[in-house]
Amino acid sequence: MSGVKYSQIKLEQERKACQEALNSISALTGSIEGLKEKTRAILNQLPEGVKETFSGEIQRAKYWESKDIPIPSKEMNSTQLNKVAERLKEMNKAGREMLHLLIELKEVRRDEKARELIEKLEGLMAEIGGMKLLLNKWRQERYKELTKTLDGLSPMIEAGEFVKVGRGLSESERTLNELKTWVGSLEAQDNQRRYVLCSLRNVCKEMGWKEEEEPELKDKSDPGSPLVYKVKTYSAGTNVFYLTLEGIKVNSPIPTKGDTCYKDFDDLSEKLKKFGITTKFEREVSEEEPQLMQKGELDLPDEGIEMELERG
Repeated sequence: MSGVKYSQIKLEQERKACQEALNSISALTGSIEGLKEKTRAILNQLPEGVKETFSGEIQRAKYWESKDIPIPSKEMNSTQLNKVAERLKEMNKAGREMLHLLIELKEVRRDEKARELIEKLEGLMAEIGGMKLLLNKWRQERYKELTKTLDGLSPMIEAGEFVKVGRGLSESERTLNELKTWVGSLEAQDNQRRYVLCSLRNVCKEMGWKEEEEPELKDKSDPGSPLVYKVKTYSAGTNVFYLTLEGIKVNSPIPTKGDTCYKDFDDLSEKLKKFGITTKFEREVSEEEPQLMQKGELDLPDEGIEMELERG
């Protein structure tokens, strides 16, 4: 009989630390790129007379904008990655300070409230720019709505509608913070399942299970849809793994009778340990199925086994 395999994974502490550092590096890199873009735009907008008057500040801004952004290598451990993140934090802080300075130069004739609102708006736009790829990947419509809202605030500042602008900025900031948490979690889950997929492919190859086709998303337009991975076993047909953001389900033809299925998947589980993945296999039982009260009391139905992934 066949069954659905269900298991959970737990990634090793070092890998989790590396992933957290990489997430921080990605967000900071994007923010710095956004700040650089805003810095270049303001420098281009400043009249030559202003540049000449404030030549020292302009040179500092150009120097910061020309600095290379540190890029981590694949061989770095969590300690090394955190050092890169710290350098990026310093660069990001310096960029925000430089942006603040340039805004003061650009808006020297504007009142203090206008400068405050413009600074906050530019900062939010830079932050959103840094998350553009992730937001477009996971929440494209929300990204478009948010950028449209912020784009509409600039003319309102020019018109002096400061109260409405303040409310719009506060609401946009809350929305962005929610989206950052949301897409950050989704991206971390996606990265984890792709690591699991890579490990699973290595183990299946080691067990002599041949890939039938390249793994791909079930729905190519939806990055959150299951990753489908098919392998042909050497004795019992095709296993189809469905890697969701939360876990894995496996449709397997390997018979459960005589514990053959569990022996094979226990072997799979044991081999996954060297990749820092701990699995637990359980058979999924539908509500319509009779429950197995004791070993040998009744045969397992001819379905599948479900593999549930447990993250540490």
